[in-house]
Amino acid sequence: MTTTQNAIPHSAPPSTPHPESANIPAPRPSVNNDLAGFLADGSQTAPKTFVFDHLNFETASAQLTANSQATMTSLSETLKAHPTAQVQLSGHTDNTGTPDANQKLSLARANAVKQMLVSSGIAADRITTSGYGQDRPTASNDTEEGRARNRRLELTLTQK
Repeated sequence: MTTTQNAIPHSAPPSTPHPESANIPAPRPSVNNDLAGFLADGSQTAPKTFVFDHLNFETASAQLTANSQATMTSLSETLKAHPTAQVQLSGHTDNTGTPDANQKLSLARANAVKQMLVSSGIAADRITTSGYGQDRPTASNDTEEGRARNRRLELTLTQK
């Protein structure tokens, strides 16, 4: 059983032309497509926050599911194409479980994504992480849909 971060089904991503002439696969709409567009737009400035889609973890775990690999690959390629970009990864959970366990889980998930990016060649000093647990919900925890929306990882572009 997996914990989904939103109700959007994962499908094979179409290729999105990248501003640096790379052809980075990113589902449309997606955080990676939006991030690449924002980075390419010289008129917009950081900070800007994006909520990951197509990024899921095993239940009560920081282990990414296999279907999250395309999102991670696309994110890595986007960050490689923009070597001055710096990001903060922020983990969030629903209110299932204890506040302490949720805070630790949210940080572990942010750190797992950071580690995957570092393993793909992104410099560790370009990425900071934080875990907020259940403290910053975006929806009611009274329904499964609301809890699913609260289980999320956000990327804040802190520098272009």
